[in-house]
Amino acid sequence: MRKILNKVGTFFTTFFCVIAFVLSGIALILYVPIDYIKYKKSPYYKIERRKYEVFGATGQGFKLYNIIVKNNLPIKYISNPKDEGINGWFVYDKTLIVIAFGCWSYDGNTWVFNVGADDECDEEQADSDFTLDDHIESEISDANQGAGEIICEDAVVLIKSSEIANPNEFLKEAQKDDRFIVYEDDIAAALKKFIDKKSLCR
Repeated sequence: MRKILNKVGTFFTTFFCVIAFVLSGIALILYVPIDYIKYKKSPYYKIERRKYEVFGATGQGFKLYNIIVKNNLPIKYISNPKDEGINGWFVYDKTLIVIAFGCWSYDGNTWVFNVGADDECDEEQADSDFTLDDHIESEISDANQGAGEIICEDAVVLIKSSEIANPNEFLKEAQKDDRFIVYEDDIAAALKKFIDKKSLCR
């Protein structure tokens, strides 16, 4: 009886795995043409002329590039000479604009990286060994080394308010911090504000 149950269990497990694989394949076949058309019509492709990669129109770098071009913002995009994808750098006035990943928490003194998922920002999951200053220093170093020249001397992190742990308590703190460009939904408006602020400081 146990052998029969094991065989039945194995059959259904295999069956559902095959179904999941087929459905994923169908979804991929249906979505890729849409993504391809979106990519080909984008300002990024028309300017950079980079070869399409699967899901090329879904990346945050791709979206940011198009926002910058469509809003005629004076932010320079520097292609990565070692990468054919959209993995270059966005620079304004020697300041690198870094797209945030994951969540950030404030411990009352400094910002630390949060290992929680984007929709599960939990202050208790913060990694106190990786601070915002560490992140900025690392990004500046990687960008200058990757580009083969000094393209930036400073950096700011472009972050959505939902990527801040406990935003009701710490959002204002992030908005006051010059190391962050905080936005809700309008990235262009946040970038314009950043540019205006930099211009006044010259």
